[in-house]
Amino acid sequence: MSNDLKKQLNGVPIIAILARILTENADRIPLTDLYLAHPVLQSTKCPSAFPQLIENHIVKNSAEAKRLVNAGVYAVETLLLLGQERSSPFVINMVEWIKQQQLEDGGWHWRPRKDLPKDAQSEVWVTLAAYSILARVEDADQLYLKAARDYLSQNLERIPEEARGWSRLAYIKTALQIIKNPEFKQSAKTNADKYLQATIDELKSQQLPNGGWAGSEKTRQGGLFQTVMVLDTLIQAGLDCDDDCVRRGFAFVIQRMDRLLRAKPNGVLIQALSIFCGTCLRLKLIK
Repeated sequence: MSNDLKKQLNGVPIIAILARILTENADRIPLTDLYLAHPVLQSTKCPSAFPQLIENHIVKNSAEAKRLVNAGVYAVETLLLLGQERSSPFVINMVEWIKQQQLEDGGWHWRPRKDLPKDAQSEVWVTLAAYSILARVEDADQLYLKAARDYLSQNLERIPEEARGWSRLAYIKTALQIIKNPEFKQSAKTNADKYLQATIDELKSQQLPNGGWAGSEKTRQGGLFQTVMVLDTLIQAGLDCDDDCVRRGFAFVIQRMDRLLRAKPNGVLIQALSIFCGTCLRLKLIK
């Protein structure tokens, strides 16, 4: 099946188009959206000038990195992807700032501590992002990282009923982090595995006959953004191109490729295009 998908994607310049859109609008990319550039940076098709363009953009807007926690996290993650050393002054400074934003419950909110009320609670998606990058540059036995692991483990045990759509995908990725990371307790891993299996089965059952997934009332016939997000999550969870659910999901996206390739720099489809590029790279469908 992967060979069939490679043939269908052969000659479709998804990386080139993503790179062009980001290059033409580099000055308008907020640091919170730096993840959009990651597939281009990871691809062998990355334009030679693109890495320096992104690095210059981060340096130029370095003050913005401390306005929102996710901006700081993505700035560090992108610089590491660009090959910057963990010991660089910018990375050290940003890591210390991110650590200082940790709340009493062990997690992070997307807003800095100074902008939050005293009783503010962390959010899972940004805590996962912060933990993932900090665990790469710091020793795992540090107390603040242990507190973050406890927060993620406990929140997976008490998922709110309204956790659907994008929020549910954040919990799935949390479960994957817990399962794959040896630093989490075995009890947390057991709970994460149970949750993951049940939720993946539920996602597969919610796939529409046309292969897509609905994200809202507006996209009840299947939305490109929701579909590529679910596909990417399923692939990260271990499904591959031989799975019927994945095959049908790819067919849904490929049939609407013209829409994806007409993505605007400030719209939801640019996010869908970036996620889809990342999924294809992960599956080695493109280089």
